[in-house]
Order: sequence, then C-alpha cells, then structure tokens
Amino acid sequence: MCKMKGWSMEPKAYNELWMHREMLRDQIRCNAYKEAILKTVRPGHAVLDVGTGSGILAMFSALAGARKVYAVERTAVTEVTRELIDANGMGDRIEIIQSDIEAAQLPEKVDVITAEWMGGFGVDENLFHPVLQARDRWLKPGGCMIPGAVTALLAPAHDESVDQSLAFWRSTPYGLNLGPIAARTANEVHNAMHHVTGNLLLAEPQQLWHSDANRDTLESAAGPWIADQVFTANRPGTISAVTAWFESELVPGVRLTNAPDAPKTHWGRTVMPLNQPLKVVVGTKVQVRFACHNNGRNLCHNAWSIKVGDQPWQHHAGRQGCTASPGFH
Repeated sequence: MCKMKGWSMEPKAYNELWMHREMLRDQIRCNAYKEAILKTVRPGHAVLDVGTGSGILAMFSALAGARKVYAVERTAVTEVTRELIDANGMGDRIEIIQSDIEAAQLPEKVDVITAEWMGGFGVDENLFHPVLQARDRWLKPGGCMIPGAVTALLAPAHDESVDQSLAFWRSTPYGLNLGPIAARTANEVHNAMHHVTGNLLLAEPQQLWHSDANRDTLESAAGPWIADQVFTANRPGTISAVTAWFESELVPGVRLTNAPDAPKTHWGRTVMPLNQPLKVVVGTKVQVRFACHNNGRNLCHNAWSIKVGDQPWQHHAGRQGCTASPGFH
C-alpha cells in the first residue's frame, strides 16, 4: 500500500507525551525560543506562558531570571510539566495553572507573554485568538509578546507522494472500488510533510496573511483568514498540491520558520492536494483561493480552490460548506 508521508494532528494530541517529545526534540524551535526569551525576560519580570505544555518556555523564562512564571495549561500533561519543573529546581518560581486560558486567574499583570501557538502555517491550530485574549487581560502596557509576528506563505508544488496516494486509491486495489477514499484524501490537509523541499516548488511563494500579536484585534484573530493569489510558474512540472508554512519573528532579530529550505523542524510543511494534478510550463498562471475557518477548540477547517492556466477550477474543502472565499462555490 502506498501511504502519504506525515501525520495528522488533532488538539487532543497535546494531552499525550509523544507530541511533547516531538516538540522538545525540535532543537531549532527550542533554541529559537530560548534565545528570544533570554533577550527579553529580565530579573524581576512576571511572565505568563500560554499553553505551557511541557513547560519548556516557562523554564527558559526562569533561566532568564523571571521572578514569577504563570504556566497555564488545560490538559493533563501538567503532571509531566510538574515533574520537569521540579527536576530543574524551579518549582518556587513557576506556578502551574491547569485551566483554559480564558478562565485562568492571575494575581497580577505580566511583563511578558510567551506562547507557541503556531501550527504548520501559523493560525491553523486556532490558538492565536486565546493568546490575544490573554494579552488583553494580563499584559502590562508596553509588555512583550513572544512571538511578536507570524507570516503564512504558500506556493504551488509537485509532491510525488500525493500522486502515488491518489493513484493507489483509484487503481481498484484488491478488485474493489476504493475511489471514495481518493476523494477524501484530496480534501484533507496533510501535516508534517518534511519531504516537500524548495526544489519541489513550481512558483515563488507568496504571503497568505500576517498575524501581529502586538497589534491584531480579537475580532481579526477570530478569522476567517482568506487569501486570493495569482502565481506564475517559474519552472515546468506538474502541480499536484499547494504547500504552506510560516515565518515568525519571535522578537527582533530572532526568526523561526518551517520554510522548505530551512533547517528541519517538527512542523515540516502543510500540504493541500489537487484532485487532478496538472502540468505547467514557465509562465503558466496559477490562481489559488485559500481560506482557513475558525473551528473553536479544534483545528481550523480549510478550503482551497485552484485554477491552472485555462483549466477549470478545482475546489477542495475539509468539510461540507467550507469554501475558499465568501460567496465562492
């Protein structure tokens, strides 16, 4: 059986240690956050870590000299968090609060808010809005948000694993029609696709949207996030997907990205297939309409529509009724 690479992540995974092992082993991620926090947090500061998980960012703040760190986490992984904090002798300065951030109560406002809220292309895990709620409730005037800004980018790409996966489900394996799985696969978002590198992109990437943790409003952070871009193919090939990633400025001078040509992170790239791959030549216009719809506590619902040259639009949606732009079907 031909399987697409990567894994599908749901928010409940954050309740399980395997997910935190993946993130803690990601030295690019952890070292970038450590550098940003050590540059920002000062002795005497109070810090709020939203969605603390393993507590790694909270411990970085303690290393930087924070007087108090409020580590808020809604899942039962806090049992492990407490063990790690105690093992590092930081229990007197890091207070674990097991709660949704919206319900959490702090005794003071804080100088810095840290959070690792990015999905594969930034906002897709629906965590940006709660982080801004915490900002509006608990950040002192002039306080610092880490990360400060995140930009989502996208490009048309050739992904052989997409081609192979769809071809398998359409090949009547075992003498049976398994075609409906092909249709579902073509309408799924595929995460952690590490094999999608820069040489597989067929056009220059373009910005989808920009999220600013210091300036964005709660209204804008609720989504939906919608983009309509026209790409020009810069090499011949077959477009079988569009792929997305993020670039983040944690603090000025400290950058974190899961871009195709960047060092490997646990995020990899996020891939959205085409139902039918299409050939392009240099100069072919590729129009992409992409939407990311808020889904409460779950991953965003995504929709993408793609038009290659004079070929008909191909429409894809992760759920019925989710479209790539208002009024567009």
